[in-house]
Amino acid sequence: MIAKDSVESADDKYDAIRTTKQGALADEADAKHMEKFAEIEDEMSNAEEADSQKVKADAEHLYVAAKKQGKQSKRLDMEADARHLKVLAAREQIDAMDSADDAVRTWEDATAIARKADKDLAAADQASQKVNAAILKKAVDEAPRSK
Repeated sequence: MIAKDSVESADDKYDAIRTTKQGALADEADAKHMEKFAEIEDEMSNAEEADSQKVKADAEHLYVAAKKQGKQSKRLDMEADARHLKVLAAREQIDAMDSADDAVRTWEDATAIARKADKDLAAADQASQKVNAAILKKAVDEAPRSK
């Protein structure tokens, strides 16, 4: 008969393995959500980049139109508006680059978390196999032998 303490020891080992697997599966789920978030963040940064290019083009058109303006005060106002739009476009472009950098970092973090989760799952599977083999060996060793 298998000793009670060895059964409790095996149960403790299985509990630890189960906890490790649950943590790794939660990490995998987190990594997948992070990857999705990174994809969305990247798409948003691309849209922000495109918007900044449109604003920059609008500023250029306004600047060209200002140069053709006959009235000095109107020309100066239009040129000031064009400069303001250029500044706005530059800020949007910087924001887009920051968002793209954030997306890359999020993706890298997600990849690292997923890699660790895979490693943890593999280690838990290996530990489970070792416990199974040890229990089986102990059961075989303790089984009555027929002669």
